[in-house]
Amino acid sequence: MTTTITLICFGGLAALSPEGQPMPLELDLPATVADLKVAIARACDLMPDSALAQLLQKSAIGSETRIYIDSDLIPASLSHLALLPPVSGG
Repeated sequence: MTTTITLICFGGLAALSPEGQPMPLELDLPATVADLKVAIARACDLMPDSALAQLLQKSAIGSETRIYIDSDLIPASLSHLALLPPVSGG
């Protein structure tokens, strides 16, 4: 089954969507968060050793109600996810 997930990119990951708009991505389910990150990198033509690809790998993926880890399956009911880069500060 294929679904379209709308990705909202924050921080340095906003460069994945240069116009600052949410980014639609087609994804074959079942898929894990790690699979989603690979699909994002492919869709954006990221080189594996680029700074943006490395940032994507370190980033969290979240919905309105939870943060997912790389091994979590993406629920078929989700239509929007946020890409949340690591941050520091107080």
